[in-house]
Amino acid sequence: MKDKAYGTNTPAYLRRAGRPTYLHFDTGLGERADFEVVTPRTALSDFVPSRLWLPYGVWKLKDGSEVIFSRDYFPMWGISEDRVQRLAPWLWINGIVDQSHFWKAGGGNWTSSSVREMAISQLAAYRIFELPRLIDVMPQLFEADVASIEDGVRRLYAAGRRDTALPSYAELNTRVLG
Repeated sequence: MKDKAYGTNTPAYLRRAGRPTYLHFDTGLGERADFEVVTPRTALSDFVPSRLWLPYGVWKLKDGSEVIFSRDYFPMWGISEDRVQRLAPWLWINGIVDQSHFWKAGGGNWTSSSVREMAISQLAAYRIFELPRLIDVMPQLFEADVASIEDGVRRLYAAGRRDTALPSYAELNTRVLG
């Protein structure tokens, strides 16, 4: 679909048609009036929404390791001296001693190009070139009763997509899992 609201003309995934029309934008879930959404004559390229892969900030932990987190504060990657680990989004990270955001350092908001470039550069510095596990939530985001990324994470966990071993600094996030 194309989102025509506010003169944007940007691609989006259709979650549910109707009044209102529910969409999945690059930056998250939302809704538009039915007349603000059009089906293009030629198919648009698929995309992975930034909300699911672009980091928002870094947590520094007591043990010296770091965790890169998403815009919705879900853990994405754990970084220690000897490795980088993809983290499940349903984890609660313990021992956070400092938190920094890319948007503060970049002088723009989370969606600005300078902040986006800074976040991508940080991933490259850690040699992270794969997508985080958070993107596995994408199919759940098209279910009728899923209204947020958190709902999708809860559904993904319930579907049995979980690890048995947790990093030493993490536990299950009971706030998300209920």
